[in-house]
Amino acid sequence: MTYKICENCKYWAHPKNDHDYGVCSSDKFIYQGDIGKDLPLDLLTYGDYDGYSAFFETGSKFGCIHWVGK
Repeated sequence: MTYKICENCKYWAHPKNDHDYGVCSSDKFIYQGDIGKDLPLDLLTYGDYDGYSAFFETGSKFGCIHWVGK
């Protein structure tokens, strides 16, 4: 059985220098500096205080509605 968690998702990459966290490349997670007006309601937007490019990480066992199998 394949669980719908990050470590089994095609969008998730596990850097070799970290324990159990990785980054997601899904287009459903966008930096606030890149957003427009007509956005779908299933997005996560993120930002930072100084306006520099930001990122987010997830644990390998995190689950997501935008999961797609590898």
